[in-house]
Amino acid sequence: MDIVSRLKKYMSSLTITSTQFADACNIPRPSLSQLLNGRNKKVSDEILTKIHDSFPDLSIPWLLFGEGPMVINENRQI
Repeated sequence: MDIVSRLKKYMSSLTITSTQFADACNIPRPSLSQLLNGRNKKVSDEILTKIHDSFPDLSIPWLLFGEGPMVINENRQI
């Protein structure tokens, strides 16, 4: 599973759309769309920081490498 698949899995677990996710992270909607549709292969440090700031329970090692649990908060582990 790649980073895009993991990001989609996380959004699905929250039952939010990519538009809602982009807005919550203050990421331009087209940038997230390009990432999710495979037009951008690399996730910038700025995007990762915005995602982490908005969703601190999302494990960055899981997002980047698939290591460990998806969420850090033990009460919400999926």
